[in-house]
Amino acid sequence: MNYEALEQDAQFAASTSAAKLSQTPTLAIACQNPFGNTLQTQLLAAGLKQISAAILDERTHWVFEENPEPTLRALMERQRSVVAKGEVA
Repeated sequence: MNYEALEQDAQFAASTSAAKLSQTPTLAIACQNPFGNTLQTQLLAAGLKQISAAILDERTHWVFEENPEPTLRALMERQRSVVAKGEVA
């Protein structure tokens, strides 16, 4: 398995306004680990400002495949929050 969209993501990021991208509602889902949510830390360092985080206990690398229910629950909670705050049109 490869990270097939990595090149496309890099092209998108390079062509997108940093100010606009920084306001994108984002959910950083990570597995439980001793370092906390490193994805959230990386996204904050990249300039994103509207980040919610979820750490899924008892998961390893394949977050969705290993247990889709907690992953979907985190996604749905974030979506409800975004809609309630009016962060999307």
